[in-house]
Amino acid sequence: MEPEQKDDIAQEPPKPAEEISNTAAEPTASADGAEHPEENAPDDASHSEEAKPAADNPAADEVGAGSDTEAASPQPVELPVAVVAPRPLMRRAKKPLILALCAVIIVVAALVFWFLTAKDNNTNKSSTKQSTQTSNKENVPSSVITDINFLSPPKDLGNLGLFTNLGAAFNETGEFIEPAENAVTQDDVHYYLIGETKLKKQVILATVDTNSMSGTATYAFLKEDDSHYALIARSSAPLIESTTNTLNTTSSTAFNASTVSKMLTEKVTLDTSSTIADLEFPTQVTVNGISLGTWYETGVRFGGVLPDGINSLATNANGYSTDVTSPELIYNKLGQDGSLTIYGVTVSPDTTKPYDLKMLYAAREDSIGLQYTPEFNGILSNGGRSSDKKAAAISWESGQENTPNAYVNGVGGCGYFGTYIAPTGISKDNLTRVGTSPTGAALYTLPIDSPLFKLFYADYQEMNMYDYYVLSAENQNLTPAQYQAKHGLIVMEVGADKMLVAATRDDLFPSAGCGKPVVYLYPTSPTLVDVKVGANVVVSEPTYNATSGWQNVLAQPSGQLLYQGKSYDSLFWEGYGYGAYPDITVGTVVKSSNAVHTIKQQLKAQGFTAKETADFLEYWQPKLPDSPYVRLTWLTTAQMNQLAPLTISPRPQTVIRTFLDFEGLERPISLTPQTFRTPVRAGFTATEWGGLLRGNLGQ
Repeated sequence: MEPEQKDDIAQEPPKPAEEISNTAAEPTASADGAEHPEENAPDDASHSEEAKPAADNPAADEVGAGSDTEAASPQPVELPVAVVAPRPLMRRAKKPLILALCAVIIVVAALVFWFLTAKDNNTNKSSTKQSTQTSNKENVPSSVITDINFLSPPKDLGNLGLFTNLGAAFNETGEFIEPAENAVTQDDVHYYLIGETKLKKQVILATVDTNSMSGTATYAFLKEDDSHYALIARSSAPLIESTTNTLNTTSSTAFNASTVSKMLTEKVTLDTSSTIADLEFPTQVTVNGISLGTWYETGVRFGGVLPDGINSLATNANGYSTDVTSPELIYNKLGQDGSLTIYGVTVSPDTTKPYDLKMLYAAREDSIGLQYTPEFNGILSNGGRSSDKKAAAISWESGQENTPNAYVNGVGGCGYFGTYIAPTGISKDNLTRVGTSPTGAALYTLPIDSPLFKLFYADYQEMNMYDYYVLSAENQNLTPAQYQAKHGLIVMEVGADKMLVAATRDDLFPSAGCGKPVVYLYPTSPTLVDVKVGANVVVSEPTYNATSGWQNVLAQPSGQLLYQGKSYDSLFWEGYGYGAYPDITVGTVVKSSNAVHTIKQQLKAQGFTAKETADFLEYWQPKLPDSPYVRLTWLTTAQMNQLAPLTISPRPQTVIRTFLDFEGLERPISLTPQTFRTPVRAGFTATEWGGLLRGNLGQ
């Protein structure tokens, strides 16, 4: 701002002669030879840029503070000419040079400061205000934060209190409704410091155990100062559409970018323009010549927090747990792919079995991790399950024509394992080469009397015992030698280390899928509902959209549903869950004649209605084995949330899920009895039942 101009110059204190000579106008001679100092005196309309205050340049304003010369424009002073000392030419040239040099220094300093902070400027002026609206322009990240200094292992920060209203759900208009009894509380939130940015801002991941719904939700925060945090929407998995890498704004629950601000305390702002690149994992990595991939081939993947470093990989990398580790896992470092360390994990090693179950994970500084699935020699991919089967172009040593047979990993259940079988107790001296893979790797067969061959042949024999398995006429009742000749089981060398991995023909192995899970919806009033399943859905009724699920289903309190102009009483799907299938450690063994009665009792004990129980038996009773005994094991709601997370919007107050894993037995076995707790149906209720379907899905 210009200093106030004094009308009475006599009120100013006298100045020394040297200062006067530097501030008074230089006298010049006019055409008549007289000197007129006022002709060259500066006025408000003719100030030079160097003499102006830097009102529009904050950096110059800050650097130039305290300078008398720049703080005020000099005013003309009328003094006798004899008093004014002549100004040397050198002195007249010196001041503009100094000012020009200062200006250059200021510009360079500003550019350097901008360069150093641009990547980390995730909380600029536009993000200091909470943003709950998104547009096409906002769906493109404008600030990318990189070069995180990770902390290994992450540090548990306790309860930071960044969320509020955790127990509340939303209706289709985005309004809060009363929370359910089993709603999320502050005790379900864990905050972990995983590292710092270059500007020493803490990077914090908050894991929210959503209890009855979608497993664990992970949110990314930046700590700006002791009283201010920013929630980075684009680096928080629940707020991103993983396949398109865009903000999730379509759902009406609190777990999306449009409504999440209602869950945040006043000290948190929502940043929808920045992303923390180091929290993302690539869809493809390579280690020891083995190509590994994620479930989706496109989109963005976020790693899970590893509270105990690599010891948390198998329980936390996919975001299911927050504080659980397993002593039955062995971790082995396989190599590096850029900043990622690749680990092999052996699951529950057992010397009594002729194989080890193995999985593959990638970790970043042992702070965050993600599970990957191997593609072995063009034969096994995406975990090698039946849902991903493809014909392998194998060249057989015998010269026989390769039929379009797909090979799978030989692991049961309907979950997404990314698991493979590594034979133990054998060497290549015991193997006979039978072919070459599409990538040129050697393929072998096992001796008929080897334990692993006997195990897989026994699985094949089970397919001949029950009607729910489909075997072509030429593949029925094969002898061990015939099963071997048809390459029912092969072993191959993979990677630079030539590790041995087993694979079995899909049509000669009793594969299983998540069979007919059925979802029922009971809102308290007519409500538009969105439903999405964390699974690779291959069969559905009504038709399931792989990207968005079932959207805008009009649900009545009676359970009747209207979707795309047609009426339904439930939503049905079959497929393969994205999560891990649990070990079977509990259950009930009954005579086959008592199986139906036991199922009715156990479904009632889990909170299912008579109609839901009748629907279950209508589908599953014909599929029960006719063996002397049957094992019945029910997966719980929590286990189903890990196997195939279910996202319903608006969020139900009560969710009951169950899934029957059953097995025919020739004789009783010892098993820990399974107990049940009947839940209370309160408010909007959603239920789901399903079972392990052995054989082909869609039957």
